[in-house]
Amino acid sequence: MSCVLRAAGTDFDVDGSIARVQLPDIFRIYRKGTRNRPSQPGSHEASGLNVVVSDAEFTEVDRQIEEALHYLKVHTDALRLLAGFPRVLGVVLDFGIEDRDVGAQADYFPPDLLRALGDLNIGLVVSRYPRSAEDDEVSGQGTLA
Repeated sequence: MSCVLRAAGTDFDVDGSIARVQLPDIFRIYRKGTRNRPSQPGSHEASGLNVVVSDAEFTEVDRQIEEALHYLKVHTDALRLLAGFPRVLGVVLDFGIEDRDVGAQADYFPPDLLRALGDLNIGLVVSRYPRSAEDDEVSGQGTLA
């Protein structure tokens, strides 16, 4: 999953919100005070949820945008409700994008996407991910390990 909607807040009633909002593709729910991961110390300082908006690859930015626009249109009412809950501190749409081997990397987000996000009070985040080792291999030469 490369494009994820995230909503969180320190006093956010995530369970009550999920029942009211009914968004599809929620893949992670976390609650304030619970452990981040069983093997790691520390606990969540907020409650929140993550929703899959696009499962396009990190290299498919245009497809992520297209699928995000569709998701925003189909679920406008639910997203407006989610972003409007009083204890939600923030809702963001996070695009996961692979770093490209270029001097400067720029990614374009069209006005209709930005307008839709603004109308719903949803922020935009771009998370950069390193290229996979497979992408760095020279064809036919494999890797040294």
